[in-house]
Amino acid sequence: MSQKEKNKKVRPEDEDRHTAFSKVISLLKENDNEQLTVGDLCQKMRQYLGGEEPYSKEYMKKKLMKTLDSDIVITNFQGKDSVVTIRMTAEKILDQFWKQQKESETCTEKFRIIHIAAKLILAAVRDIQYHQPKMQLISGVHVEWLDPPSDLDLIQKRFAVPGKNIS
Repeated sequence: MSQKEKNKKVRPEDEDRHTAFSKVISLLKENDNEQLTVGDLCQKMRQYLGGEEPYSKEYMKKKLMKTLDSDIVITNFQGKDSVVTIRMTAEKILDQFWKQQKESETCTEKFRIIHIAAKLILAAVRDIQYHQPKMQLISGVHVEWLDPPSDLDLIQKRFAVPGKNIS
């Protein structure tokens, strides 16, 4: 197909479609906090046309880019419907995402440092040996090392001889 034939197949711009497209542009600008797909905009155009055939997705995308130029961002992910966003909104979203990611990295790093410090403290506590004087618990049994002092209380309660103080 030659370039002349392609140019002849371009649809003539009729007034109803032009008006519907203008409404789509207004909708996009008024709802700048939302990300609408090109398909969503084509559906809105169909509503504005009273059920008549709107622009195709490809033509809608080209028309948006031509009309709004650098004021919009249109995604181009293969196999996904293109999302249209006002550039200012896209910049805000990206800025917020970057800040959120930075805060998340900071929190993760703080958590990692605290976790490592906790492991070091726990290892240091386990290495500490509690020195207790020799104690006679029951008929000649001697204990030189007791891990934590709470073990001494447990042993005293379990092996206490009535009327005799162990400590």
